[in-house]
Amino acid sequence: MKSPPDHFLNQIIGQTVESVYQVDFNENKDTHLPWLLFITFVRFDKYLEIEGGFDGDHIKLDLNALSELNFRLKENDFKDFPDLWQVYEARQTETIGKLIHQSIAKCEYGIDKDEFMINGNIVKGQKDLFTFIRFYYNNNYITVAAGSAELSILDKDHNDLHFKDTFDIYVA
Repeated sequence: MKSPPDHFLNQIIGQTVESVYQVDFNENKDTHLPWLLFITFVRFDKYLEIEGGFDGDHIKLDLNALSELNFRLKENDFKDFPDLWQVYEARQTETIGKLIHQSIAKCEYGIDKDEFMINGNIVKGQKDLFTFIRFYYNNNYITVAAGSAELSILDKDHNDLHFKDTFDIYVA
């Protein structure tokens, strides 16, 4: 595992999660996984945005100013249209909700290798794209990864990352 200097994810280490918002087609997140996650932190002026589905193999991570959050929540909330996505606040009983009120001890994340082999073919990686992010808290962890066109949210007991040889793992 590598630790690149001054990565923006270093800023969330030691921060306590205040809330998690999910953007999804329905409130039953066990059968349909989210497209977007917004994670806020106690007394921290930024929120983490995790987006899935832009190519099915990667996720997009951004640390944005907290002042932008209300706009992003409204922009993705179509409650009057049942066929479109809506914003839901995660409950602590959900897998991603286990992060609420927890301090982030460390993060691991995967970024495409420059080159890797699949089925005997050499593939050029996209070195700036994330494959997963794993949040460590209180002797546990939760992983958010690309899952076809959505985000997969896996807890410690269900952490099966596919194509392990296609990405490098870094620690923040």
